[in-house]
Amino acid sequence: MPQVVWAQQKSNKIDGSVKPKVFNFVTKLYEDDTAPGLHIEPMVNAADPRARTGRVDDGLRAVLFRLDPPGGEVTYVFIGVWEHDEAIEIAKTRRLQVNPVNGVNEIIEVGAGEASQHVDDVVAKAQEIAAAQQKAAEATAAGLIVTPVLERKGYTLAGLVEDVGFSVADAERLMAARDEAELSELVDAFGNAWQELAVIAMLEGQPIEGILAEITEPIDDSDTVDEIDESDAVDEPAEPARASTPEPDHVQTEDERILRGFQHPAARRQFTYVEGQDELRRVIEAEDFGAWTVFLHPDQRHYVDRDYAGTFRLTGGAGTGKTVILLHRARRLALANPDARIVLTTFTRSLARMLSRDLQRLDPKLKLANRLGEAGIYIGGVDQLVAEVQRRWKRQFNAASVEVIGSSIAGRNPVTKQSTQWATVAQNMQAVLGPLADADFLDEEYLDIVLRERIISRDDYLRTSRLGSGVRLGRKQRVDVWNAIEQYRLSERVDREVTFPELAAIGAVAAAGVEGGLADHVLVDEGQDLVAPQWQFLRALARPGANDLFIAEDAHQRIYGRPVRMARVGIDLRGRSRRLKLNYRTTQETLDFALEALRGETWETGEGTLEDASGYVSARRGPAPRLVGTPAGGAQIDVVQAEVRHWIDDGVDPLTIAVLARKRNDAQSIATFLSDAGIPARLVQASSEGVKGSVVTMTMHQSKGHEFSRVLLYDMSRGRFPATLRGASEAVRDEHRRHEAALLYVSATRARDELVVTYEGEVTGLLGDA
Repeated sequence: MPQVVWAQQKSNKIDGSVKPKVFNFVTKLYEDDTAPGLHIEPMVNAADPRARTGRVDDGLRAVLFRLDPPGGEVTYVFIGVWEHDEAIEIAKTRRLQVNPVNGVNEIIEVGAGEASQHVDDVVAKAQEIAAAQQKAAEATAAGLIVTPVLERKGYTLAGLVEDVGFSVADAERLMAARDEAELSELVDAFGNAWQELAVIAMLEGQPIEGILAEITEPIDDSDTVDEIDESDAVDEPAEPARASTPEPDHVQTEDERILRGFQHPAARRQFTYVEGQDELRRVIEAEDFGAWTVFLHPDQRHYVDRDYAGTFRLTGGAGTGKTVILLHRARRLALANPDARIVLTTFTRSLARMLSRDLQRLDPKLKLANRLGEAGIYIGGVDQLVAEVQRRWKRQFNAASVEVIGSSIAGRNPVTKQSTQWATVAQNMQAVLGPLADADFLDEEYLDIVLRERIISRDDYLRTSRLGSGVRLGRKQRVDVWNAIEQYRLSERVDREVTFPELAAIGAVAAAGVEGGLADHVLVDEGQDLVAPQWQFLRALARPGANDLFIAEDAHQRIYGRPVRMARVGIDLRGRSRRLKLNYRTTQETLDFALEALRGETWETGEGTLEDASGYVSARRGPAPRLVGTPAGGAQIDVVQAEVRHWIDDGVDPLTIAVLARKRNDAQSIATFLSDAGIPARLVQASSEGVKGSVVTMTMHQSKGHEFSRVLLYDMSRGRFPATLRGASEAVRDEHRRHEAALLYVSATRARDELVVTYEGEVTGLLGDA
């Protein structure tokens, strides 16, 4: 039975009507390549003698390469399906090879007369390079072109050919790019993964050595401020061999070299083995919801496959693939050990439902656990996990509540209105607390000091260190603050209420007391929005050991919580952090626009360092975001309607269009107005799917975790966004502005292809001079 390798080809998108036929063809090929109905035929006068075609139906043929390693299994490389005559032409003019310079597998197109030319003809290549360089120099001297962007960056045509592995023709195209926009457009013009990686590295301005490292070397985690202690890394298991491993004195055939090359990180972004029908279905259906389900960037693959001796944190901007890595990593851990207890969690229940949906898309056969502590993957929001501990270990939980908040929570109802309760306490004690009568300060003091340290008496509070809290308190001030905390806790007991952070703090004590622990691996998404008690709970949930906690977060997307010093909640991240910089979702134009909202603000990480917003790059280009003001005497909603109708008239699927508003009432009103105007629209909740044929409207907060082709941000008007907080302290206003800046950044980066911002009067000051 032959092996089958699927090659991702941008030029060959398989539409829905053809997918079942392709599935049947590859299934039969996998079972028996000699079956008469397949008509596997070699090509005459082909550039590659391995080229084959096979019959998919009366009009369609598959293009394949057949590899025959000595003593190994026959392997077919499937590169696509075309109409009969086009398939024959493609089969005759494509070559599967190991790039002679960088050693990565690739598929190249061989032009007329080139089929017999040896790829390593050094003399011919040198002459070609010289001619290309002369042509470029003459064009520049004559003023026909400006100095190309790669020349300004210090690259040379010879370096791209001789050191990186580009053909002379491709290197000419790259060196002719006038600016980064043209260079970025070439990313999609190349069909091989290593070429994409190389161009992206050039966009980042990496030297030739850095480009080669992106293509040919394992990821080095030391290129970050938070340098990783390599003693904390566990050796990765070797990839299982697909073909027979040659003896040391065995001279490898070209087929063997290609087969071994499929295990290369860069090649795995383009080629993947099909392991039976389930894997085949996953590969074919990948086009419907993103190639991330199969083909990962080598940088992403690294964090999926690597094992760590303890906790590890992965940061990165919106669209850099953190959630994708978590999903693949959860799958990898589950397949490696079916008995492992794996928890995949995030900030909210709705985001957890999206994780569950995407994990099922990734691999529907994965074993999902029904209860916390069982083998398999258990998915839920952090508060859901806490609630399960409370439900299943009720006695221990109630006992822990006395230890954490000084009283039993039996019979109390969970509430989310702690800010309102603190506002009432602050107002009642204004005369005593003075400047400290601030609801946000009291809430932060309670979460980050009192709950974290499980303080239940005034004496304990007076003795506890508040180092790093940001506000110095004398003894009398501490006594006054403690009196406010006691009043808060008393009002909770009277109203028979308990907040979710309190439940998390209690759950941490209860979970730590469960014999054998509740999880072997805990993977956390959107970690930046969690508060200190939730981190204590997750630390208690994960049994200490290899791969115990894997955290994905982005300080720039913190739209709810405050920075938490992880060392103070028992999580050691020193030297165990890495940042992703390559954006896969948005265009560079939209990314630059979104980053503008972050300028002038400080973004603190869990180690107390500042998160830098620079260095992010996208491989995609598109139109610049548009700021559309409302004409004098006009209505902003009419502007929204005109923009949405323009997109639909241009053929954009309504389901891929989203209008995001700061307030839910606005999102609902927009949906109603568009529908009344003949444009079907639907208000969608955070975890819901849109309706086919309808435009999506939702709040900016609910858009986290989503992506759309076109996004319109509604009413980004000065004075309304961010809203003015009257009577608030300067610290509160600063924190509010920071959260709103992060919200604008999150919302803008939901757009894959185009972004429009509407406003009245003047645009929000968060966008500076945009």
